[in-house]
Amino acid sequence: MYLDPSSPLLPTLSLPRGSSITDMPLVTSHRVGLLLDKEELEALHTEQYTVSSTTGTGAGMGELLPLFSEEVFWSLLPSSYMCELLLVPTPLRYGMLVVRTGGHWTTTLFSGLADAVLPTNRIENVIAFFGCVMEVWAVHVQWMLDEHHEAERWKSWWVRDDTMEKRIVIRPYQWNWYNWSNIREMNRMFDVNTAQWSPERYVLIRKKSSVLASLRFPDIHFFSIDRPALLRSDAHVASDCLHIMTGAGVLEVWTHYIWQLVSRELPGRI
Repeated sequence: MYLDPSSPLLPTLSLPRGSSITDMPLVTSHRVGLLLDKEELEALHTEQYTVSSTTGTGAGMGELLPLFSEEVFWSLLPSSYMCELLLVPTPLRYGMLVVRTGGHWTTTLFSGLADAVLPTNRIENVIAFFGCVMEVWAVHVQWMLDEHHEAERWKSWWVRDDTMEKRIVIRPYQWNWYNWSNIREMNRMFDVNTAQWSPERYVLIRKKSSVLASLRFPDIHFFSIDRPALLRSDAHVASDCLHIMTGAGVLEVWTHYIWQLVSRELPGRI
């Protein structure tokens, strides 16, 4: 999304030195449904299955089934979208990366995790694997940010850097056809304040705290936006999660909440 050079908003913006609104869009959107790519997810699945088999906590203990069904999905490695959007040389990089996931974490896509003997739509294994993957994702992202910040400090160690990136993890609800009723459980994988665990329920991993409860991830923040997303569910005009109707208030509310968090809440906590 580019800003019109004649827009009256332009004088009110504090753009990075040397930036050009004609060359760099204000907002860039990528579709990265699972946050990691297929190969890394399959490797994590194999590793987790091996650990579960060794400790006796796995569900099946039989032959490892393929993780994915034939359903099509789009996802990339963090190194791809992080380097393109956040870690390029100034002034071409963004100050924030907003990510959301969860809508495609279903037993339809992750057919290898579905288990008919589980009580809740066979999705317990998917939720457990989601928690494992999100911690791996957070480690990847924070490591890249740390490496980038260190390189920036070495290049200009005598200048205070006021452009440290801030991250938000956004978890909106998706259609109930898939996993709407389970999004809250996925939120708890991230949310420091609401994480509650029943170790006996999850068969792939057992966690006692949320992903972002760790001090290892100072640049990654959780932003709970699931309730605002429910205010106007009729704005979803098709089953595809990308088809959200503008004008119904959903996109406008999301944008306002993100602005509120970025401009009013996060700066005081960093």
